[in-house]
Amino acid sequence: DQMKAVANAFPMNAAGTGDQRSFGQYGWLASAFPDAIKKAVIVYSDGEVTRQNAKQDKEATTNIYGFNWIDEIPVATTETNYAPAAQQIKSDGAAYVTFVGAYQQAASLAKAMAQFQFKPQVYMPTVTAYTPNFLAQSGATVEGGNVFLAMPTSLLEERASNPELQLYAQWLQQVKPGALPTSLGQFAWGAAALFVQEAIAVGPNLTRGAMVQRVRAVHAFSPNHMYPDNDVGEKRMTDCVVVATIRNNAFVRYMPASGFRCQDGIYSLTTKKKLAGYPK
Repeated sequence: DQMKAVANAFPMNAAGTGDQRSFGQYGWLASAFPDAIKKAVIVYSDGEVTRQNAKQDKEATTNIYGFNWIDEIPVATTETNYAPAAQQIKSDGAAYVTFVGAYQQAASLAKAMAQFQFKPQVYMPTVTAYTPNFLAQSGATVEGGNVFLAMPTSLLEERASNPELQLYAQWLQQVKPGALPTSLGQFAWGAAALFVQEAIAVGPNLTRGAMVQRVRAVHAFSPNHMYPDNDVGEKRMTDCVVVATIRNNAFVRYMPASGFRCQDGIYSLTTKKKLAGYPK
C-alpha cells in the first residue's frame, strides 16, 4: 500500500492505494460454499505485504460476507517444514483454507495437509500458484475438486482464443526459452504495453512528467483485451476474476462458463462499506 501511494507509481494490477480490497473471489465463495466460510483459516508467508493483505482481507470478508476466521497462521518465509501449520489447520477443523505466498509454499502446505490425512472443503492458494510448477510439486494432493484459484487475468489454457496471450507466450519463449507464462506475467506484459503506447503518444520529447500525466488519464486499460480492463490512472481495483480448479494434473475453468465474474465489488477500508468494482 505504501508503494502504491507514491504519486508517480501506477500498478498495472490496479490494487488500490491502501483503501481497497477486492471481493472477486470472496463473494463467489460466500455463495458457493456458505458453510465453509464459517470455519476459515488464512495461512501466509510472513512478510510485510502478505501480513498487510491478510489483515485487510479478513476485515473485509468478515464485515460484508460474514466470514468467520477461526485462525491466522503466519509461516516464516524461509520455513520448509509445513507440518506444524497443517497440524494446526486440522486441529482447527478448518473448512476453508487460503494461502498467500509463493507457489512452492502453497504446494508444501497441500502436501503437509495430505500427510495428516486432512482435506478442507476448499483450499484456495493465491494467484502465484497458477503455474504448472505448483501442480508438479503438489502432485495428487491437489486433485479431488477442492482446490480453486481465482485469477484477475485470462486463463493461459485458453490462449488459442486470445491473440495477445499468444503474442506474450511467443515472445517469452524468444527471450527465455522454456519459461512458463503466468498470471502475473500477463500484468508485466501489460505494463510494458502501456508504457510503449503512452510513450508514442507523448512523442519525441519524452519526459517523466509527460508520461505521468498521460498514465494518470488512463482509466480502462488492457493490452488488446488480454484481461479485464484496469483503472491504472486512479489505481482503483477491479473485482473481475475467473476461477479455475484442477483436474487430471491440469488447470481447468470452473466458473463462469465464459469470460469473467465481475459482480462482487470491492471493500473500502476507510468507509467499511462495499463499493462497485472498477471499471464497469
